[in-house]
Amino acid sequence: MQYKQFLGAALAVVTARAQEANSTAGNLTTVLAGNENLSALVTLLQASPDIANALGGAQNITLLAPSNDAIGALNSSGILSSGGQEGLIQALLNYHVLVGVFNSSSITETPAFPATLLNDTAYANVTGGQVLEVRVEDDEVTAISGFKNNVTVTEAVSRYHSF
Repeated sequence: MQYKQFLGAALAVVTARAQEANSTAGNLTTVLAGNENLSALVTLLQASPDIANALGGAQNITLLAPSNDAIGALNSSGILSSGGQEGLIQALLNYHVLVGVFNSSSITETPAFPATLLNDTAYANVTGGQVLEVRVEDDEVTAISGFKNNVTVTEAVSRYHSF
């Protein structure tokens, strides 16, 4: 079963960014654990150490971290408890990772379409990998999924960490 329709359900609410990546995933979860609205994401990463290590090892990325509410919506729908969970979680989190470092202050009203790490064809049908539209809308940074789900970035965290 494919879950393409749900990938936009848990889009970004907090932006964290990594400049270098050369340590362990524990640092990634430690950074995220500093925000109480990301505890569900931390729990997902702790339950999936291979995924946490892969994300923790990525360089020059911007992580759009789904909030507790977003992950809660996926949990209540039963998606995260269905078979093939590891692949779905990997795809979901890869969709939340932009290739490159993006500051909220550099995002304008002109739409930008940065690539994400999601390129698994079981979850995305875009040649060359999935992109995400980002732009300023009503004075707020907004991320827009391929299914036109709009989510506002509620907190931009500019941290430079070696994950």
